[in-house]
Amino acid sequence: MTTPRSSPTTNAGAWQALRDYLIDAYNNQEMRTLVELTLLAEAGTKLPDERVPAQEYAANLCTLIQRHSGCPVPEFWKQLTNDRPWRQPEIDKLQSIFDAAMAASGRPPPAPPRPVRRGHFTVPPLLTAALITAIGVAGSYCALTGIKPKIECNDGTLSPTCTESGSGCCSRHGGIKRVEPK
Repeated sequence: MTTPRSSPTTNAGAWQALRDYLIDAYNNQEMRTLVELTLLAEAGTKLPDERVPAQEYAANLCTLIQRHSGCPVPEFWKQLTNDRPWRQPEIDKLQSIFDAAMAASGRPPPAPPRPVRRGHFTVPPLLTAALITAIGVAGSYCALTGIKPKIECNDGTLSPTCTESGSGCCSRHGGIKRVEPK
């Protein structure tokens, strides 16, 4: 989710518009989450305490974006839309301000993120072998420990609790059926 560092957009109006939007649309905790999801996972350690005024928090967030990527990355705009879909016109306007500022500075807008391949999950071969072995061992253990002969009671039922002869086995079924040696 990170883009290579580039020189920051110098259009102060664009950054002021973004700060104003963030102050109006987000609280400090939500701003922290926004930047952690779209820019830096460790951004929370680079932002001030959430108890500072929203104006200061938004200004620090914009400075962090400028230092890290020069301008808001496509993931940032997408997250704004996901968070506040009813504010799509405002978000589009902000994005167009930044696109215009970047075009005026002679820089191309950031490349869109690479599409994520859905439904394609690969597992390293060693992990696959370990999982298959673990499943086999667990199955063998369960098979060996689960196959114990049940005690047959005098009334012909199998004891639901006893696997070995003992006091209390088949007490409600007439006792344990004796097997005659052949």
